[in-house]
Amino acid sequence: MAKYATKLEKVERSMFMGRGQLHRYEGLSAVGQLVGDIGGLTELTSLILSGCSFRGNIPPELGNLKELSFLALNTNNLTGEIPPSLGYLSNLYWLDLAENQLTGSLPISSLTQSGLDKLKHAKHFRLDRNNLEGEVPSNLNNLTRLGELNLGHNNLSGALPDLNGMNALTYVDLSNNSFQESSPPTWFSTLPSLGTLMLKNNNLNDTLSMDSSISDQLQLVDLQSNEIRNVTLSSEYKNTLELHGNPVCDAALESSTYCQLQQRNSNAYSTSLAACNGKSCHSDQKLSPRKCNCAYPYEGILYFRAPSFRILSNADQWHSLESSLWTKLGLSPGSVSLQDPFFNIDDYLEVSLQLFPSKGKHFSRTEVQMMGFFLSNQTYKPPDEFGPYYFIASPYLFSDGRGGGLGVGGVIGISIGCTLLILILITLVVYAVQQKKRAEKAISLSKPFDSGGAPQLKGARWFSYDELKKSTSNFSEINQIGSGGYGKVYRGVIPGGQMVAIKRAQQGSMQGGLEFKTEIELLSRVHHKNLVGLVGFCFEQGEQMLVYEFMPNGTLRESLSAMQCVEEAAADRPTMSDVVKTLETMLMSDGLHTNSTSASSSATEFGSVQGAPNHPYHEGGLKTDDNHTFDYSGGYNITTKIEPK
Repeated sequence: MAKYATKLEKVERSMFMGRGQLHRYEGLSAVGQLVGDIGGLTELTSLILSGCSFRGNIPPELGNLKELSFLALNTNNLTGEIPPSLGYLSNLYWLDLAENQLTGSLPISSLTQSGLDKLKHAKHFRLDRNNLEGEVPSNLNNLTRLGELNLGHNNLSGALPDLNGMNALTYVDLSNNSFQESSPPTWFSTLPSLGTLMLKNNNLNDTLSMDSSISDQLQLVDLQSNEIRNVTLSSEYKNTLELHGNPVCDAALESSTYCQLQQRNSNAYSTSLAACNGKSCHSDQKLSPRKCNCAYPYEGILYFRAPSFRILSNADQWHSLESSLWTKLGLSPGSVSLQDPFFNIDDYLEVSLQLFPSKGKHFSRTEVQMMGFFLSNQTYKPPDEFGPYYFIASPYLFSDGRGGGLGVGGVIGISIGCTLLILILITLVVYAVQQKKRAEKAISLSKPFDSGGAPQLKGARWFSYDELKKSTSNFSEINQIGSGGYGKVYRGVIPGGQMVAIKRAQQGSMQGGLEFKTEIELLSRVHHKNLVGLVGFCFEQGEQMLVYEFMPNGTLRESLSAMQCVEEAAADRPTMSDVVKTLETMLMSDGLHTNSTSASSSATEFGSVQGAPNHPYHEGGLKTDDNHTFDYSGGYNITTKIEPK
């Protein structure tokens, strides 16, 4: 693959974020690591970073790209294991991680993680030419939409996988692994669409059976370098079977074509120039098959990685490729020339491609860029039997005599463009991270009780911020009826006409979500004729508010201090001791202990359920008698009880 890596230095990179795509174009290679921040680009639908010399691990954050349908990270230097999080890409139909240095086993879902078996919509799995090991999981055959499965050239072990039921398969390559010894599988004869089966060098032994049930679609069965000793072959099978390197070729089939090294490029197709009657061109021009005129074609090599055929002399297949090229690239019929197809050492089908201009001798720069874009980024789709491909273009000589190679200006321009693209990517990632943080903050404000669940209330209800803002005329001063160290209290009228007192905490005095929840729950359970009841609360938009019943006759402090008239007659008016005893009884009836402060008797006294290390009655805290009743000392550390007068 060294030649391929060298040619990739001419590969440009381009981003198409408007269409949710990130992929390479023609001109530069990238060196570095894929970082987890790419998982923030959640709108991506295609991620094509093939042949970019990336190293390091595949980021697990790629599993966040839930819209992704096309993922190609092939032909890099990626290491480590395949992250199980890729199993979350439920829309993925194309997965290509081939030609890296990946290790570990194939990730399969469990109770604690996802796995590749969750990719139910996948049609292409290319994991070949890595260092993967372990067994191929049996539930891989649940992927019934899979058309291409390539696990070749790894270190996989265990039993050869059973692919029964995977009726959409057209191409299977399990060659060059370390599977345990077994007979050749029979499942391939039941797959109606299978065109190519590659099982070379896999410890297969005993007898190969290919009876009349074999599908007509099966073009190639490659079983070279195994231990097969017997073959049962139907006379109806007329396509390619390769058995070279098996014991059967030393005996019964020694002279058969099945045991000969295949000369796949013999009689291979090339676009005919017979109509040109031997006409020739100058060395820098080529003969167009369309008009037999000399011109400067746009040239390159097409590499088909998994064609479903092996016979290269079938003219109909090549005519189909030619016509699809000139049609989809906007060229005139007959403007395509295909030459010298052959299978290289990596078993890829190489084809020399020449595209001729419809008018004149040269293409314009715009035309060359457009064709390069269509072919380099696989916008052009060949006929199905040719499978996936990549394209390496040759430099083009334009009409001004300047080649399509990169001069100093071109290198500078591409460097600037690449830098800008990297900056755009970084900006997008930073923006995505900021948006995520804002969303998390908004969720925490709108759902403050998520960590501890919603409060369990008795009779109280939740109010929105807008409701309380409206009920107090936007918290106007005219509706302010008191204040404390914790904030201010407003008078308001809630829907239904009820008058309420609204305690609004000020910034710097608010509690955490769990503490506020605890206070709400406690206050909603406290009910007494001499204590204002909790009507509800508000906890959103960064606000903490408690809504109480409205008491029109002022505060407890004002009444006890004779600052305001009390309705009861003098004989019925409670003494200070009566008030304290009543509060103590209330505390005990609600199960509070001596380290709890008293519930607020006024809507302006805040912090009613916060734990207090020092009880407000005296420094030593409340004392209890032998009956565990509260003892009020009135500020003096004495044991004598103070009785009401």
